[in-house]
Amino acid sequence: MFRSSVKLLLILLFLSGFVSCGGTTPAEDDPAVDVLEATAVSPTTPAATPIPATSDSSFDCTVVNEIPTAECQALVAFYKATNGTNWQDSAGWLQTTSPCSWLGVTCADGHVDMLGFYYNNLQGQLPTALADLTFLRVLDLHNNALTGVAPFDYGRLSNLEYIDLSVNQLGGSISEAIGDLVALQSLNLANNQLSGPIPATIGQIAPLRNLDLSYNQLNGELPASLANLTALESLRLRANQFTGAIPFGLGELPALAEIDLTLNQLSGTVPSALYEVAVHRLWGNQLDGTIFVGNDGRQDVNYLGAAFTLDTAVANSAFPELVPARAAEPGPGVLWAPGEHIVFTLTGAAGTENHNPMGLYVPAEAQIHIYQTALLNAEVQPAVDALQALLADPSRLAAYEIVSPEAGTAQPGLTMLPPSNAVVNLRAQVELLTFAEGSGVRYLTQLSQGPVPINNQDLFYTFQGLTDDGATYVAAYFPVSFAGLPDSPQINEEAFATLMADWQGYLEDTLALLNEQSAAAFTPDLAAVDALIQSLSVGGTTAVPSLNIVWPEAEEAVDGQPILQWEPFADAVNYHVVVLDDVAYPPQVVLDKTVTEPMLAVETALAPGHYSWTVWAQDGETTVLAELTSSFIVADE
Repeated sequence: MFRSSVKLLLILLFLSGFVSCGGTTPAEDDPAVDVLEATAVSPTTPAATPIPATSDSSFDCTVVNEIPTAECQALVAFYKATNGTNWQDSAGWLQTTSPCSWLGVTCADGHVDMLGFYYNNLQGQLPTALADLTFLRVLDLHNNALTGVAPFDYGRLSNLEYIDLSVNQLGGSISEAIGDLVALQSLNLANNQLSGPIPATIGQIAPLRNLDLSYNQLNGELPASLANLTALESLRLRANQFTGAIPFGLGELPALAEIDLTLNQLSGTVPSALYEVAVHRLWGNQLDGTIFVGNDGRQDVNYLGAAFTLDTAVANSAFPELVPARAAEPGPGVLWAPGEHIVFTLTGAAGTENHNPMGLYVPAEAQIHIYQTALLNAEVQPAVDALQALLADPSRLAAYEIVSPEAGTAQPGLTMLPPSNAVVNLRAQVELLTFAEGSGVRYLTQLSQGPVPINNQDLFYTFQGLTDDGATYVAAYFPVSFAGLPDSPQINEEAFATLMADWQGYLEDTLALLNEQSAAAFTPDLAAVDALIQSLSVGGTTAVPSLNIVWPEAEEAVDGQPILQWEPFADAVNYHVVVLDDVAYPPQVVLDKTVTEPMLAVETALAPGHYSWTVWAQDGETTVLAELTSSFIVADE
């Protein structure tokens, strides 16, 4: 009951604008995570009147007074259509004359206001009679076994503000009538079997704040009308089959704090404004800048002075990004505010389909992070110092294999960056590795906020390393699996009690099991991951300075032939300039030129619109010494 009350409170806060579901941390990446967790019962429901036990087919809604007969009949139809007799919990249903007291039903002002069932074994198709709940604001049926499509009349459910039908078996396409839900604030249809395109009518839902269609089989191009959703805070379209370009306007949405377009087939240029969204995940597509493994199964990757060799035994592609400095912000765990740094995200690795994020700031996909230690905030410098001390005396490695429950994250040595708000349970397969300019430690581990089995959804490989001069910190993360571990952390109460009875003994036994395995026993093969780390070179990454703009300033209005100017950079032989028409669909390169002076006059007049421009100061070859990225607007005459 406490759990039910908590979820009711959270949903009500969401609908009133106090709770945002547009989460901005990678830890919220899994759409199956149960953020709002319970059913609700109206606090003003009158005392229920029991009725004699009877078959559901003979329930008489004409004796119900607290809601209209049509709404009562809709609830009865819902019960029958979803196999109510086999629900995990059906307390009160068809047993009293007070539907507002039935489990999962909440009423307000004489009408059904909320219908919430999750993890309750609902089976079958939603009935068309559900459309008779015309005052319904919340429909939350996630984590059940619903099939078919939602056949009810969207236009009659125009009061709906919150829909969560995620983690079911719904199929078919999303109806164009979805645009009739003009009050909708949150729509979650993730983890189903939906197909077809996103209807353009979705752009009519002006209040929509959160849209999650991840893990379906949706296809086609993303509708440009998504850019009409000016209230949108979170857009998750991960793991579908979308093609074409990313609509330019998505980056201009004023409230957008999270966008996840990973693991699709999108192509073309990424609108520059998307990189300004606090949480943006774009990898696993065919977007410009993605580096693919060659036909021989190997590819040398080089980006801004960071280089390594990628093999298909580890991943099929790398998506590099220069991540801007992260502002300090309140949150769980150690304060994390790194300076500008490089991140490679690797996709196509075997065994990652169902993996969980590998920390608060690391997604489920493999990543390599490269930081300048001088730009790391003071709160994490002790982690750098601890790793440096450990590398100076590698004989101490064995002391850090198991983290005792009392030690928590405060145990010295092998501290991971980025930091996390979870606890390291164990460290297996601990080895010292060297790369071109330094060395580090690799091991297998998992993070949790309490005792859970070591499992294949959470186990990962990490490498934490430093260059010999201490100037550069390398952190790498790869999801791994082992056939001898459970596939998920889910266990029943009896198994959990057994685990807790000897947690330390369980960790020791699991550590021994993992340590006795060969590298090839894991997926991917640990030797292949080690080879990637050992091929790494970061000698060219030491600080990629920013060029200073002279004119025009960011977002400044100019005429059609501006003279782009920036301050000269020492040792630069030339400057590579690219201007992008952001309004074009897909965005188009309108100027690509290399000059020797710190200015460029645009000779061909640009049409009115929004443009982004990038300048790379180079040494005469391809090494980038400094760069700038900015934008301007060509105004109508």
